Parts: sequence; C-alpha cells; structure tokens
Amino acid sequence: MSGVDNLVRSSSGTQNSPDQPSTTVNGPSVHPNDAPILRPREFMTSVPGTATRDFADPSSIPGPPPSIHDNETQPVEGPSRSISFEEYIILSTILFEWADSYDSKSYQRLAAILAPTLMVDYSQVNGRHWPQMPRDDFVNAMRQYGFVGDQLVRTHHHIGASKWHKVSDDYVIGHHQLRASHQRFAAADLQVVQNQGSGHSVMQIFYRRLQGEWKIAGMKPTVRWHEY
Repeated sequence: MSGVDNLVRSSSGTQNSPDQPSTTVNGPSVHPNDAPILRPREFMTSVPGTATRDFADPSSIPGPPPSIHDNETQPVEGPSRSISFEEYIILSTILFEWADSYDSKSYQRLAAILAPTLMVDYSQVNGRHWPQMPRDDFVNAMRQYGFVGDQLVRTHHHIGASKWHKVSDDYVIGHHQLRASHQRFAAADLQVVQNQGSGHSVMQIFYRRLQGEWKIAGMKPTVRWHEY
C-alpha cells in the first residue's frame, strides 16, 4: 500500500464537491467530504467507530491472547517444511483474493479471508506495528476515502514470485514479491490522471488455520523502493 503515499497527498486538496454522490462500496455510504484523508503516516489511526482506541497502544485493542501471534515477525530457524499441493492451492487462492479485493474494492471478500485479529507490522511504511488489530478495523481503514476506498483511485497489486515457509500444520508464512500500482484520476470519467505512484516490496503474509479454515492473520511489508 505504500505506493498510495503520493496519491493521498494530492487528494487532500481535490475532494469531491458537496453535490457529488456519496461513496458506497459494499458497505455504509461515506460522502467524500465527510471522510478522513488517511495518509500512510497516519495509517489506521483515524478509523470511524474507533475514536476511543489508540492504535499506537496495543493494550487498547481487544483481541485473543498474544500467543496467537507470538514471534510472527521473527525469523524462523531451521529447515523450511514444504507445503502440500492442496495447501498451495488454498493459500494461493487466499493471496489472490487479498490482492484483488483491494483492486476491486470488494471489502466483503477481504473480510472473508481475514482472521478475527491481525498482526499488522507497517514499521517500514509508517513506523507503526499493531500486534492485534480487529478485522473490522482493518477493513474499515482500507475502505476509506483517501485510501483504496476513493472511487477516483485505481490500484493493481501485482504478485510476483512467492516462497512458502511451513512453520507448523496450522501456520505458514508466505513471502511475496509485490508491486502496488496506484493512479488517481481527476474525475469519474477516468480520462485524466491526476497523480500516480507505485510501491515495490516483499510482503510477508502470515496464514493461520483457524477452526479448519486458512485465514490471513498478519502482514509485514519490507519496502524495496518507490516509483514516482
């Protein structure tokens, strides 16, 4: 998501006028003039309905015992176990749903593949790390105007090569090359590009099997470089 940095900087001065329709994508209607501009440096610190929570303070965020995310961002020692072909198909499908739900602004699809709480380590993006972020808070942050919820922003999260580290029968770490391209258009006809930016990273995604179903339980991007 780091490629959106240039886009939201420009969007702060180009919000839709009051007579334009509200933004509605698989959820409550949010008029652009009423929605916050979420910049990467402020990522997920201004999510509607969470005003009483301080995301910089992990103790303020409810969730399961910390053991579910223990050592998720620590290097895993020892030889890597191979995932099965069936696990490869399932996890690859989840990975596609994650990327394409951003690009299609399909937030119900996004919620369906997430664990109840997520470890979100954006230390290299905005210096923040949330050990236990509720799923709904994460989805709500993604859908906001000024982030991928902006109807004038088009994105493509392109997955390159992947490698898989099977930690246990219920825990797999995926390492995915990612190019996240963003364009913000000047108007709804999508004819004039107002700004653009792309981020290049290796995304670690932490997959957990919870009650028999594989879910994304965390993510940690390692930023390589930015374009534009």
